[in-house]
Amino acid sequence: MEETVVRDAAAKSICKIIDLLPDQVAQGTAVPMVIRLANGDWFTSKVSSCALVASAYAKSNGSGKQQLLQLFCTQLAKDDTPMVRRAVAKQLGAVCSVVEAQEQRAKVVPLYKEMVMNDQNETVRLLALEQSPIIAANIKDVSFVLDVVKPQFQELSWRIRNSVTKGLGELAKACGSDLSVSQLGPLLPPLLVDPEAEVRLTVCNQLVDFCNVVGAKQFRDICMPQLMAIAEQQDEDPRIKASAANVIMFAGPKLGKEYLSSDSVMPFVKRLVNDPGNSMEVTTKVLPHIDELIGNLNVESVQTFCKDVLMKMLDANEGFDWRARAAAAKALPIAAKELQKGGVSPDTFFEKNKLFDAFLELLNDRVSDVRETCANSFSVFHDVLGVEWTTRIALPCITDNLKNMSYLRRISSMKAITCLAKAGPDLSSSILKLFQIGLKDKVPNVRIAALVGMMECWKNLNQTDTEEIATTVKGMVDDEDDEVRMFALQMSTML
Repeated sequence: MEETVVRDAAAKSICKIIDLLPDQVAQGTAVPMVIRLANGDWFTSKVSSCALVASAYAKSNGSGKQQLLQLFCTQLAKDDTPMVRRAVAKQLGAVCSVVEAQEQRAKVVPLYKEMVMNDQNETVRLLALEQSPIIAANIKDVSFVLDVVKPQFQELSWRIRNSVTKGLGELAKACGSDLSVSQLGPLLPPLLVDPEAEVRLTVCNQLVDFCNVVGAKQFRDICMPQLMAIAEQQDEDPRIKASAANVIMFAGPKLGKEYLSSDSVMPFVKRLVNDPGNSMEVTTKVLPHIDELIGNLNVESVQTFCKDVLMKMLDANEGFDWRARAAAAKALPIAAKELQKGGVSPDTFFEKNKLFDAFLELLNDRVSDVRETCANSFSVFHDVLGVEWTTRIALPCITDNLKNMSYLRRISSMKAITCLAKAGPDLSSSILKLFQIGLKDKVPNVRIAALVGMMECWKNLNQTDTEEIATTVKGMVDDEDDEVRMFALQMSTML
């Protein structure tokens, strides 16, 4: 067919069918079909035949395999029409993954090298380069692929540099840690300052996979200074800054407390996180990693981070996106854990710096995700600070919120109560009283939140004083709201 999309869909369907056929049937039908298509008068059938070679080869016997390989590596690969050679280049990895090692060395790998190095059509070279990680993963001598790939990083054409960079992470996985450090590592710093923005963006997007292969310490020596410089450049493309920030926040916690808390890195991290003027791209990459970051700071750095960064993020008047308040709510309990491990009383530190006040205020936040994150954090605080803190600080705040005019705030309070109840039976008496307030709320959604919360944590409560609750729930079976009645019936079976 003339339409590319139709041909591609037909080829994928035929490949699936070939995979399901018995070998004998496939040999008698698939190989002749591929040969017929490859010898067609028009390029469209030849392009389709390229997509079928790997599936047909996997089902063929000796003579059929030789025919297909000869057809692919000699006839189709040398076709005068660039569209056909492009189709061959796209299938190099698939064919390499099914042929035997001897045939890989003799035919497929030399063809890959020829297409990358010498083809006159740039698109053919680009497509062949994109197959490098697959070929490297399937041949024993990875150095051959590296010899082909490495010169392409210095190509004058930015499209070639960009194409080879796209597969950097997968190529590193195929090469292993040592080769990646020695062979690919030196190529990264020039790519991070490439004059073409697309290349810089592509390499930044590959660095998380590269870091996973070589390890954080090796990665630090190769890339971190350049990445930190990119993240602080005011005139850099926001997409590139965001990708660089994502890699820094991913690799940073793996480098240990000494590195993260150092005088050279800690100020940078503060600036990166503590800038309300960050673009949305940067913000969404940085914030999800803050809790992990705090878990890898020494106790002094945790204290300064809480005072200089988290306190500002908790303040809705500082100009931060709402995601910053949610991230801070999630990070504060982690900070409490680290302070406790370091011998600092988190209760005293948080109260002195008014962090508890700022945190508790999030239950009244205008954004539901912030309220929910805050509610979920109560149980972690309870685990760290114990019953005394929960009774003195948390429960009075939640009780006040249950009197709030906004039913959404009261629902958030129900979620906070549920999270505290799951932490253990120590607070059962107080928790049941708060649930009782929720069950009697005038808004059906709040009553539903109370019923659902009770069902979630009922097994964690000390159920010695449930007579009043049972009476209330049984009375709700006749509630005017359909959903309230449904959940009340479910809850009554648990009483």
